[in-house]
Amino acid sequence: MDSSEDARQAGRGLVSIAGAKVYFIITSYAVQLLLPRIFGEAKEFGLYSATMSGVAILTNVLIVATIQSVSKFVSEDEARAEVTLRQGLRIQALVGGTLALALFAFAPAIARLLLDDQLTRLIRLASVVVFAYALYAAVVGSLNGRHLFAKQARLDVTFSTLRTIGILAGAALGMGALGAVAGFATAAATIVSISLNWIGFGKPGALGEKIQRRRWLGFMAPIWTYQVCLNGILMIDIQVLKRTATELALAGTSVSQAAVDLANQYVGYYRAAQTFAFVPYQLIISMTFVVFPMI
Repeated sequence: MDSSEDARQAGRGLVSIAGAKVYFIITSYAVQLLLPRIFGEAKEFGLYSATMSGVAILTNVLIVATIQSVSKFVSEDEARAEVTLRQGLRIQALVGGTLALALFAFAPAIARLLLDDQLTRLIRLASVVVFAYALYAAVVGSLNGRHLFAKQARLDVTFSTLRTIGILAGAALGMGALGAVAGFATAAATIVSISLNWIGFGKPGALGEKIQRRRWLGFMAPIWTYQVCLNGILMIDIQVLKRTATELALAGTSVSQAAVDLANQYVGYYRAAQTFAFVPYQLIISMTFVVFPMI
């Protein structure tokens, strides 16, 4: 493939993925704007936000690190793309499964740390999202490494649609934050099923075809470290606000549930504003998914 064709392919890929990312942002706005209206109160939206913002630290790390890793190793030798996909799925099943189980097990401790026992079942339900994202990211990384940007964009658009419908429909059932998180988890599990049925599980390969696990993990480790720090800085404020606001509210009232509800209300307002602040970051991230495999 000559340089002019590379440039055209990169341009088309940028348009496809950027379009999918813009669609993701639009649907995210739809969730942020419509969900509080469906809930009918800010505190329920705050409870949902406190749950998913913490989980998002893990899922964002999984998405970026996995896509970049699988994309890199696939783009090195597209002849072994199916083998690399199978290897990536196995690694991500282990990593994602471990994180999901840890989140499920430590959910009560996290809820106590944030002074809200309601979070326990929400976090446990959201652990499904962590595992699903780990597998989904491996499939997307394989498409990215093979420069199949249009397929990648279609998957992302499908997931954004499923996610939006799932969250809003779950909330509309009258189950509050629990329904919204359940809708999110259902959408995540559904897109994994769709992506694996459409793209496949890859194929086993000979020992010489596989990437050495030490090399794979060695490449992922610094990305994980960077992404944990970055997403922690971007999103830990919700958790800090949740606990701090609850402590302040508890100091002013003897009713613990009233204090928790007031803190969740503040978190809901804060999260609604924060969504708009992330727009430039989301747009820039879409470009990296095209530039990295071309390099």
